[in-house]
Amino acid sequence: LTLSASKVYDGENSATITLGNLVDSETLGQDDVTLSSPNAGDRYVTAMQLLDGANGGKASNYKLPDLSQRSGSNQVDIDRRAIAIQAEKTYDGSAAVNATAIDLTTVNGAADTGLVAGETLMIDSATGSSARAGDAHHVSSITFSNGTGLVSNYKILGQNLEDVSGDDSLGYDEHANHLKINKRELVISLTNSDVSKVY
Repeated sequence: LTLSASKVYDGENSATITLGNLVDSETLGQDDVTLSSPNAGDRYVTAMQLLDGANGGKASNYKLPDLSQRSGSNQVDIDRRAIAIQAEKTYDGSAAVNATAIDLTTVNGAADTGLVAGETLMIDSATGSSARAGDAHHVSSITFSNGTGLVSNYKILGQNLEDVSGDDSLGYDEHANHLKINKRELVISLTNSDVSKVY
């Protein structure tokens, strides 16, 4: 048999495997699939159980390929998971964006995007495309480090997170990279205590 699969990183060390080289219309079931790693990258199956399937498919008639290494007969591709930046702050004269002002979210609610449940990433620094108040800005550069999740398992706008720390590394996208800078409210106060007037 040949084993192959492709999926988006989901934190699980398993996948639904496509079985190749079956006879005619025979099918087989599968159980207890284990991968070489749950992390994004070029992986392979290290263990699985074959089950009898349909159309005469019997597990006893088939054998698995070498499960000790990745090969043309045993390959699983795990793609990085896309995340989005949604940020909001009040005008402070600086293009810097505090980590607490940034939410890492799904990409417009799409499946297989956003941080895997229970995982976090640390934001070390971030810079906005402008320091001015407005609703059409974006985070132009951002530096991540591992939290409970790994930086190497995620991407933004198709770019690996390790590659977006340079100046103007990221562009604007309403759903994937948006920064809103609210106008700063002025406080009016009387600074000269000796000033008075008659009603």
